[in-house]
Amino acid sequence: QLRQARLHRQMLILMISSIMIFFVTTLPVNLRQIVGAYEVSTGQNTDINKIVSDTAILTVLLSLNYTINFYVHCLTSKLFRDEFIKIIYRLAGGITRNNTININHTIMPSVANGNAHTNIRHNQSPT
Repeated sequence: QLRQARLHRQMLILMISSIMIFFVTTLPVNLRQIVGAYEVSTGQNTDINKIVSDTAILTVLLSLNYTINFYVHCLTSKLFRDEFIKIIYRLAGGITRNNTININHTIMPSVANGNAHTNIRHNQSPT
């Protein structure tokens, strides 16, 4: 029951942070579009280049929403981190057994032993 409460708390933090990031990254773009449309429709002396450059900058902020959410998920949820590592490991060709990842012996045994250059062969031409 304690584990389930901790999991619920992690999910709540994850949801609240995702919602806050969503509003912080999407609201400025929408507000600028509304203000720009209002300025153009009322016939005010508006600089279209400024509207376009502002929108371009804010669109970069908007696309950061997806990137930031990935890192927030990784930082706030151990369950997400564990599942993400399992997926990456499986995509790399490893097979997980008993939900554990043994990178040292399966993927890179020479690096795990402290000898990263064991399997590298050099063909040196005579000088």
